[in-house]
Amino acid sequence: MLMTTGVVMNDKLLTGVRKILFLTIANNPRITQTQLCALSCSRGGDVHRLNHHLMGLESEGFIRVTHRGKRGQFRYTITKSKGKQMLKYLQQSNPLLRIQNFGIQKE
Repeated sequence: MLMTTGVVMNDKLLTGVRKILFLTIANNPRITQTQLCALSCSRGGDVHRLNHHLMGLESEGFIRVTHRGKRGQFRYTITKSKGKQMLKYLQQSNPLLRIQNFGIQKE
């Protein structure tokens, strides 16, 4: 566990697919579900659990829906509070993420 800005972040919160999704959303603010599905398929991933993982990240406060379009077209971004804290934690725990420039938008 690591302390960031007064909040203890547990590294077990984001692992595997959830971690990849979170970092993808952090790197591509306002990414759509369609784009996430295409990215998952191109990596050889299985998209049938994608909504499950996105709903979990949203319910835990790491990401939020910025736009609800027609036919369920959602756009995602990380949250100011818990999302940015988790990104900071992941960057501190992984040197490769420190040099990566995440396109975080102001909300």
